[in-house]
Amino acid sequence: MPAETTFFDARGNAIHSLPTAPRNTILYSPHARFVLVAGFGNLQGTVDVYDRQNKFKKISSFEASNTSVCEWSPCGRFILTATTSPRLRVDNGCKVWHASGKLIYLSEYQELLSISWKPQKIESFPALRQLEEAPPAHESTKEYTAKKAAQLAQAAAKPAGAYRPPHARNSGSSTLRTTLYQKEMESSFGSGARRNVPGAPPGLVPGAPAPAQPESKSAAKNRKKREAKKQQQDEKSATPESTPAPSPAPTQTNGTEIGGGTVVGGVTSLEEKKIRSLLKKLRAIETLKMKQAVGEPLEDTQVSKIKKEDEIRKELNQLGWTD
Repeated sequence: MPAETTFFDARGNAIHSLPTAPRNTILYSPHARFVLVAGFGNLQGTVDVYDRQNKFKKISSFEASNTSVCEWSPCGRFILTATTSPRLRVDNGCKVWHASGKLIYLSEYQELLSISWKPQKIESFPALRQLEEAPPAHESTKEYTAKKAAQLAQAAAKPAGAYRPPHARNSGSSTLRTTLYQKEMESSFGSGARRNVPGAPPGLVPGAPAPAQPESKSAAKNRKKREAKKQQQDEKSATPESTPAPSPAPTQTNGTEIGGGTVVGGVTSLEEKKIRSLLKKLRAIETLKMKQAVGEPLEDTQVSKIKKEDEIRKELNQLGWTD
């Protein structure tokens, strides 16, 4: 399934094939001019009627769902479809269709066990040269036809919309809870923006060097002090002393002078490194406080960093740093 229907002649040669479709029933009219191909049982119940003598042209197609009985009339002009019990115990009834696909008669029953055409000789009905026009429908079909037309109109007017999983259907937008992960995924990937990694500058490409942060006033002031101090040390070392004081030879390891606090080559002292590290933490705290002020949610670790601001400032004052 879907099945392919092929017709053969008496010699076994294929003469015509129908398109693949969910079909499992084939019935020839009494004069063998028309052939009915349908899908009943657990299928939708679509019925197609073809004219075998006109290159298998399809002349009609209609829906007869829940059909358990399907028969051609002895005259070859009408088709009987019925829903019987115990095959189905609901919607029992019978329908009579014209070969053109028009519903002619409808009758419903509380329980219908069996139904069939009254047997008649085929000689009583001449062969059809062409399909006649369908007779007027019975009064019993008006309600069914109107209901079917309303269903088709409603299905055509209803927009398709986006797919929603079963647990999210029939619920208002206010009851839907969006997790923090979903919000971040929507804001970073859904809008085409780059994902923000916690602890990294916004918009930073993974693997790329971090961009230089703008220097604050306090950092610029300390940098100028260090440059002036370094310049004084260079000038002092360039001026020869008349009576140099004897000093013990310092022990060197990989070019580092252990006796003093400054490394050979102009590298800053340990105290200045500590000040730089504390200032970096202080700038990070200021950034977090700005995010907190605009209502952006922070993690527990970020909140704990903000609480350590007083300790960091106290430690900077002990190292001799001032704003």
